[in-house]
Amino acid sequence: MPKHRQTNTYLVSPGVLVETIHYGPYSRYWWQPLSSSNNNKENMTYFPIRVNQKTKAILNKYEFIVTVVIGNKDNNKFLPGYICHCGDISVLANDPTTAVSEYKKNIQKMVLGCDKK
Repeated sequence: MPKHRQTNTYLVSPGVLVETIHYGPYSRYWWQPLSSSNNNKENMTYFPIRVNQKTKAILNKYEFIVTVVIGNKDNNKFLPGYICHCGDISVLANDPTTAVSEYKKNIQKMVLGCDKK
């Protein structure tokens, strides 16, 4: 039985291509292979990770918006970062799954009172 659940994800904003990022020395971090592509590297199809692209997912009646930004959690200003927003709280991470997971961890700490010293 799979540990993850399927959620509907919606594109809110397609974002933009930035010439210096998508076609510069760090471009390999801004393009991802399609999962349905075959293993033939010569004919592999790639799609861009677009700056300001926003996607929405609904988990347990909460609406999560993930936005692609320039700069990640490790303060690398050339790599993509992902900000997860839900309500008034946002979290920056190096990939979208971690962004949502970190957000959920922060909420659990706040609800349980573990964030107080």
